[in-house]
Amino acid sequence: MFVDTFADNDRGYFVKNGVVDRRYNPRSASLVVSNLYSELMGASNLRSIGSQKVDHGEVQLFSSDQQVFALVLPEQPVYLKRISMPCKVEGAARLADLTKGEVMPLQWQQENNGLKLDSEVLYRHPCLIRWQRDKGYRLKKRSV
Repeated sequence: MFVDTFADNDRGYFVKNGVVDRRYNPRSASLVVSNLYSELMGASNLRSIGSQKVDHGEVQLFSSDQQVFALVLPEQPVYLKRISMPCKVEGAARLADLTKGEVMPLQWQQENNGLKLDSEVLYRHPCLIRWQRDKGYRLKKRSV
């Protein structure tokens, strides 16, 4: 993870906000980084498996050896109804609001080349969704 401007920097016309203000009080970005770190703790061999633009935001997909993650980055509050998924997932999904630190279960269904998500969830802040990887499914390695 790369964080440009750790602390607020006001050197003229272009103010750059960081994860902490000039008195080193945490901003909401600090909570996102802290909660994301907590959610990913213990995950090894993280690798990107795709990204997709959605209405009013984007979703970054990545996986570890045992789990699959979707990082939802909304530009404004949005109902996310479907995610394209390049690998198979199973079991219960866990939704973590990275700004508030709240965690809840998320209802989902497998569809053709993707997942249908619970349409009642409004994504207002960056969120991380976690599934278990289907044990019988292997992601194809990319040739370099």
